Amino acid sequence: MSNLINRLSRLGAKVLYRPIAFTHASGHAFRDELALLHNLVKPKHFIPIHGEYRHLNLHAELAVRLGVEAGRSQVVVDGNLAQLDEDGLQVIGQVEHGKILIDGKGVGEIDFATLHDRRHLSANGMVMIVVGINESSGEIVYGPEITTKGLIADENEIIMDELYGAVAVVLEAIPTAERSDWIEVKAVLRRAVKKYFRTTLDKKPIILPVIIEL
Repeated sequence: MSNLINRLSRLGAKVLYRPIAFTHASGHAFRDELALLHNLVKPKHFIPIHGEYRHLNLHAELAVRLGVEAGRSQVVVDGNLAQLDEDGLQVIGQVEHGKILIDGKGVGEIDFATLHDRRHLSANGMVMIVVGINESSGEIVYGPEITTKGLIADENEIIMDELYGAVAVVLEAIPTAERSDWIEVKAVLRRAVKKYFRTTLDKKPIILPVIIEL
């Protein structure tokens, strides 16, 4: 309801609702207290601050009723660029605004995919499977070596043994002639690990298969 009132206020509508007589405009003072401050200061220009849009709008209207010229009492929301001159107070443009994410030494936007991966890691952990394959023969000459982070304790030998077994089975099932298709080998490993953790721990870890040409 609050969002609806704010949106209607932005469109210039006068919204009448039961609690309006008791609405505080800034979060720190009631209407009578604001009026007292205006009468004491007698501002020539006025920008209300702090509060939802409807509160700011009511405060700007109050300032006009108390003597501020209509063109000199203006709601300026986050991102608005305001200009004050002999013609009054006007919003003349927009600037970038909002939350700024600081990531190490970098400041600025962090893309959605990165944030998604970090949330996924924090909730489900990660599994890395490293396999060395002879490119010419298709023989598995190294691994699989499996590392988990944020998922299970390294000393949980039962789960690790089961996981090794599941990975070894699907690797051996791939015909040697097809093991040079590393994209497919990685897909097979992902499916096997995903299925194991979904059925065993009800987890969906990030899975990183690594194929090394040997």
